[in-house]
Amino acid sequence: MLIEELASDSPARVRRAARLLGDMQHPRAEGPLSELLRSPEDAMRREAARALGHLGSPRAIGRLSEALHGVIESAEAAAYGLGWCSGPVAMRALSTAVLDETRGREPVRREAALALGRIGNLEGLTALDRVLQGGKWLKRKKLRPVRLAAVEALARIGGDRARALLRELGADPDAAVREAGAKALESMAPHPAEASDTTRN
Repeated sequence: MLIEELASDSPARVRRAARLLGDMQHPRAEGPLSELLRSPEDAMRREAARALGHLGSPRAIGRLSEALHGVIESAEAAAYGLGWCSGPVAMRALSTAVLDETRGREPVRREAALALGRIGNLEGLTALDRVLQGGKWLKRKKLRPVRLAAVEALARIGGDRARALLRELGADPDAAVREAGAKALESMAPHPAEASDTTRN
């Protein structure tokens, strides 16, 4: 019944069905949800991507990873959806997307950076660091939204290495990035892995 709702003329009903199918991890929803990644409505694409991320099956992750290489709107949604996944396939896809310097892909790179932060895996730090440190001043200025997303992601991931990367931004020529880095440092809590190490000691 819920799968049939994905074909409804009511966007609200479609979004609700997509969310519920994802929460239920319905195995037959992968195909219909993947079709919604091409919807003209942003909220519908994101809800479908989130649902696929919650399904978390190899096929669902594969569909999101494939959509990362499509049109910008679908790729943005796919990056968002992968942020609800875990595992090496999702991490590799997002790390590749955040480093994609193809012209016009900046919105996808920004969403991929935020997704790495949502996953919270320390392995995402390498790609985020490259985004923050790479390129000359003019290029960095153009990439400000991507770099600010990377700062936010570092704060969410946490840990000593993330703190060190954020401290390096104290000398960044972009005042917006410097300020974001300082605020991120203030807001950070210990990474769960580090907190457990402290408890054991």
